[in-house]
Amino acid sequence: MDTPYETTRQPGWPLWWRWTLATATGELLGFAVPALVAPLVVSALGALPEAPRALALLPLVALAGVVEGAVLGYAQWRVLRRTLAAISARAWVLPTALAAGVAYLLGMAPNTLGDLGAGFPLVIAAWVLVYLPLLASIGLAQWTVLRHRLPRAGWWVPANAVAWLAGLPLTIVGIGLVPDGSSTAAYIAAGVASGWLMAAVVGAITGLVLVRMLRAAGPWPGRS
Repeated sequence: MDTPYETTRQPGWPLWWRWTLATATGELLGFAVPALVAPLVVSALGALPEAPRALALLPLVALAGVVEGAVLGYAQWRVLRRTLAAISARAWVLPTALAAGVAYLLGMAPNTLGDLGAGFPLVIAAWVLVYLPLLASIGLAQWTVLRHRLPRAGWWVPANAVAWLAGLPLTIVGIGLVPDGSSTAAYIAAGVASGWLMAAVVGAITGLVLVRMLRAAGPWPGRS
Protein backbone atom coordinates (compact mmCIF):
# COMPACT_ATOMS: atom_id res chain seq x y z
CA MET A 1 0.00 0.00 0.00
CA ASP A 2 1.29 3.45 -0.88
CA THR A 3 1.76 5.95 1.92
CA PRO A 4 -1.24 8.27 2.29
CA TYR A 5 0.96 11.20 3.18
CA GLU A 6 1.54 13.15 0.02
CA THR A 7 1.96 16.48 1.84
CA THR A 8 3.03 17.63 5.28
CA ARG A 9 -0.41 18.93 6.22
CA GLN A 10 -1.55 17.39 9.48
CA PRO A 11 -5.25 16.42 9.42
CA GLY A 12 -7.36 18.41 11.85
CA TRP A 13 -10.12 21.01 12.09
CA PRO A 14 -8.95 22.99 9.03
CA LEU A 15 -9.34 19.85 6.93
CA TRP A 16 -12.73 19.16 8.51
CA TRP A 17 -13.96 22.68 7.74
CA ARG A 18 -12.73 22.52 4.15
CA TRP A 19 -14.29 19.09 3.61
CA THR A 20 -17.64 20.07 5.15
CA LEU A 21 -17.82 23.30 3.18
CA ALA A 22 -16.79 21.60 -0.07
CA THR A 23 -19.36 18.84 0.40
CA ALA A 24 -22.13 21.32 1.21
CA THR A 25 -21.22 23.60 -1.69
CA GLY A 26 -20.77 20.77 -4.17
CA GLU A 27 -24.06 19.20 -3.16
CA LEU A 28 -25.82 22.57 -3.31
CA LEU A 29 -24.72 23.02 -6.91
CA GLY A 30 -25.12 19.37 -7.84
CA PHE A 31 -28.46 18.78 -6.13
CA ALA A 32 -29.85 21.77 -7.97
CA VAL A 33 -29.82 19.62 -11.13
CA PRO A 34 -32.22 16.86 -9.99
CA ALA A 35 -34.15 19.40 -7.91
CA LEU A 36 -34.70 21.34 -11.13
CA VAL A 37 -35.19 18.37 -13.45
CA ALA A 38 -37.78 16.45 -11.45
CA PRO A 39 -40.43 19.21 -11.08
CA LEU A 40 -39.94 20.39 -14.66
CA VAL A 41 -40.23 16.89 -16.09
CA VAL A 42 -43.26 16.10 -13.95
CA SER A 43 -44.86 19.32 -15.14
CA ALA A 44 -43.97 18.62 -18.78
CA LEU A 45 -45.25 15.05 -18.62
CA GLY A 46 -48.32 15.92 -16.60
CA ALA A 47 -50.69 14.91 -19.38
CA LEU A 48 -49.37 11.34 -19.47
CA PRO A 49 -50.88 8.54 -17.40
CA GLU A 50 -49.15 7.84 -14.11
CA ALA A 51 -47.25 4.70 -15.17
CA PRO A 52 -45.66 6.08 -18.38
CA ARG A 53 -44.78 9.30 -16.55
CA ALA A 54 -43.00 7.35 -13.81
CA LEU A 55 -41.02 5.32 -16.33
CA ALA A 56 -40.01 8.43 -18.27
CA LEU A 57 -38.96 10.23 -15.09
CA LEU A 58 -36.76 7.42 -13.79
CA PRO A 59 -33.84 7.60 -16.27
CA LEU A 60 -33.90 11.38 -16.47
CA VAL A 61 -33.62 11.88 -12.73
CA ALA A 62 -30.97 9.14 -12.51
CA LEU A 63 -28.93 11.01 -15.14
CA ALA A 64 -29.37 14.20 -13.15
CA GLY A 65 -28.09 12.24 -10.14
CA VAL A 66 -24.94 11.37 -12.07
CA VAL A 67 -24.38 15.06 -12.69
CA GLU A 68 -24.98 15.78 -9.01
CA GLY A 69 -22.46 13.11 -8.01
CA ALA A 70 -19.87 14.48 -10.43
CA VAL A 71 -20.16 18.00 -9.00
CA LEU A 72 -20.07 16.68 -5.43
CA GLY A 73 -17.10 14.44 -6.17
CA TYR A 74 -15.11 17.21 -7.81
CA ALA A 75 -15.72 19.58 -4.88
CA GLN A 76 -14.57 16.90 -2.44
CA TRP A 77 -11.53 16.00 -4.53
CA ARG A 78 -10.29 19.59 -4.51
CA VAL A 79 -9.99 19.25 -0.72
CA LEU A 80 -8.80 15.65 -0.71
CA ARG A 81 -5.95 16.26 -3.14
CA ARG A 82 -4.20 18.46 -0.56
CA THR A 83 -3.77 15.43 1.66
CA LEU A 84 -3.92 12.47 -0.74
CA ALA A 85 -2.32 14.02 -3.77
CA ALA A 86 -1.95 10.72 -5.65
CA ILE A 87 -5.75 10.44 -6.05
CA SER A 88 -6.64 11.95 -9.41
CA ALA A 89 -9.83 13.84 -10.14
CA ARG A 90 -11.02 11.09 -12.47
CA ALA A 91 -10.35 8.37 -9.87
CA TRP A 92 -12.55 10.15 -7.30
CA VAL A 93 -15.19 11.89 -9.40
CA LEU A 94 -16.17 9.03 -11.72
CA PRO A 95 -17.07 6.48 -8.99
CA THR A 96 -18.87 9.18 -7.00
CA ALA A 97 -20.92 10.21 -10.04
CA LEU A 98 -21.89 6.66 -11.00
CA ALA A 99 -22.75 5.79 -7.40
CA ALA A 100 -24.99 8.85 -7.14
CA GLY A 101 -26.84 7.76 -10.28
CA VAL A 102 -27.33 4.29 -8.81
CA ALA A 103 -28.51 5.83 -5.54
CA TYR A 104 -31.17 7.80 -7.41
CA LEU A 105 -32.35 4.68 -9.22
CA LEU A 106 -32.58 2.79 -5.95
CA GLY A 107 -34.35 5.67 -4.23
CA MET A 108 -36.93 6.04 -6.97
CA ALA A 109 -37.53 2.33 -7.57
CA PRO A 110 -40.05 1.66 -4.76
CA ASN A 111 -42.28 4.63 -5.58
CA THR A 112 -42.02 3.81 -9.28
CA LEU A 113 -43.30 0.33 -8.49
CA GLY A 114 -46.23 1.95 -6.73
CA ASP A 115 -46.92 4.16 -9.73
CA LEU A 116 -46.91 1.05 -11.90
CA GLY A 117 -49.63 -0.50 -9.79
CA ALA A 118 -47.71 -2.51 -7.19
CA GLY A 119 -49.46 -2.92 -3.87
CA PHE A 120 -48.38 -1.21 -0.67
CA PRO A 121 -46.71 -4.35 0.83
CA LEU A 122 -44.53 -4.72 -2.28
CA VAL A 123 -43.54 -1.05 -2.17
CA ILE A 124 -42.54 -1.37 1.51
CA ALA A 125 -40.60 -4.56 0.74
CA ALA A 126 -38.78 -2.72 -2.04
CA TRP A 127 -37.82 0.08 0.35
CA VAL A 128 -36.46 -2.47 2.83
CA LEU A 129 -34.36 -4.06 0.09
CA VAL A 130 -32.94 -0.88 -1.43
CA TYR A 131 -32.44 1.40 1.57
CA LEU A 132 -29.16 -0.01 2.87
CA PRO A 133 -27.54 -0.24 -0.61
CA LEU A 134 -28.75 3.31 -1.26
CA LEU A 135 -27.11 4.62 1.91
CA ALA A 136 -23.87 2.73 1.24
CA SER A 137 -23.60 3.43 -2.49
CA ILE A 138 -21.40 6.54 -2.51
CA GLY A 139 -19.29 5.43 0.45
CA LEU A 140 -18.68 2.05 -1.16
CA ALA A 141 -17.67 3.62 -4.46
CA GLN A 142 -15.26 6.03 -2.77
CA TRP A 143 -13.87 3.25 -0.60
CA THR A 144 -12.58 1.52 -3.74
CA VAL A 145 -10.29 4.55 -4.14
CA LEU A 146 -9.39 5.17 -0.49
CA ARG A 147 -8.50 1.55 0.24
CA HIS A 148 -5.33 1.97 -1.80
CA ARG A 149 -4.24 4.93 0.36
CA LEU A 150 -5.55 4.39 3.88
CA PRO A 151 -5.25 1.22 5.98
CA ARG A 152 -8.59 1.78 7.74
CA ALA A 153 -10.55 2.86 4.69
CA GLY A 154 -13.29 0.33 5.46
CA TRP A 155 -14.73 2.80 7.97
CA TRP A 156 -15.62 5.07 5.07
CA VAL A 157 -18.56 2.86 4.04
CA PRO A 158 -20.48 2.85 7.36
CA ALA A 159 -19.52 6.48 7.96
CA ASN A 160 -21.19 7.51 4.71
CA ALA A 161 -24.19 5.28 5.39
CA VAL A 162 -24.73 6.97 8.78
CA ALA A 163 -24.14 10.41 7.25
CA TRP A 164 -26.67 9.93 4.46
CA LEU A 165 -29.11 8.31 6.90
CA ALA A 166 -28.95 11.50 8.94
CA GLY A 167 -29.04 13.84 5.96
CA LEU A 168 -31.56 12.34 3.52
CA PRO A 169 -34.64 12.86 5.72
CA LEU A 170 -33.99 16.61 5.54
CA THR A 171 -34.74 16.60 1.80
CA ILE A 172 -37.88 14.52 2.30
CA VAL A 173 -39.12 16.84 5.04
CA GLY A 174 -38.10 19.99 3.16
CA ILE A 175 -39.91 19.09 -0.03
CA GLY A 176 -42.82 17.61 1.92
CA LEU A 177 -43.40 20.96 3.63
CA VAL A 178 -44.28 22.56 0.29
CA PRO A 179 -48.11 22.84 0.16
CA ASP A 180 -49.94 20.85 -2.50
CA GLY A 181 -50.61 22.90 -5.58
CA SER A 182 -47.58 25.15 -5.10
CA SER A 183 -45.65 26.42 -8.08
CA THR A 184 -42.80 24.50 -9.68
CA ALA A 185 -40.44 27.22 -8.45
CA ALA A 186 -41.47 26.52 -4.85
CA TYR A 187 -40.61 22.83 -5.19
CA ILE A 188 -37.27 23.69 -6.80
CA ALA A 189 -36.40 26.16 -4.04
CA ALA A 190 -37.36 23.65 -1.33
CA GLY A 191 -35.32 20.94 -3.03
CA VAL A 192 -32.21 23.10 -3.31
CA ALA A 193 -32.42 24.44 0.26
CA SER A 194 -33.03 21.05 1.83
CA GLY A 195 -30.29 19.56 -0.36
CA TRP A 196 -27.80 22.05 1.08
CA LEU A 197 -28.79 21.15 4.64
CA MET A 198 -28.49 17.47 3.81
CA ALA A 199 -25.01 17.97 2.37
CA ALA A 200 -23.84 19.99 5.37
CA VAL A 201 -24.79 17.09 7.64
CA VAL A 202 -23.13 14.56 5.34
CA GLY A 203 -19.99 16.68 5.07
CA ALA A 204 -19.73 17.21 8.82
CA ILE A 205 -20.03 13.52 9.66
CA THR A 206 -17.78 12.18 6.91
CA GLY A 207 -15.28 14.96 7.55
CA LEU A 208 -14.85 13.84 11.15
CA VAL A 209 -14.27 10.26 10.03
CA LEU A 210 -11.82 11.34 7.33
CA VAL A 211 -9.73 13.27 9.85
CA ARG A 212 -9.72 10.33 12.28
CA MET A 213 -8.75 7.89 9.53
CA LEU A 214 -5.82 10.04 8.46
CA ARG A 215 -4.64 10.57 12.02
CA ALA A 216 -4.85 6.84 12.76
CA ALA A 217 -2.85 5.94 9.66
CA GLY A 218 0.46 7.03 11.20
CA PRO A 219 2.71 10.00 11.94
CA TRP A 220 2.93 12.85 9.47
CA PRO A 221 6.31 13.96 8.12
CA GLY A 222 7.80 16.57 10.43
CA ARG A 223 5.55 15.68 13.37
CA SER A 224 7.50 15.39 16.61
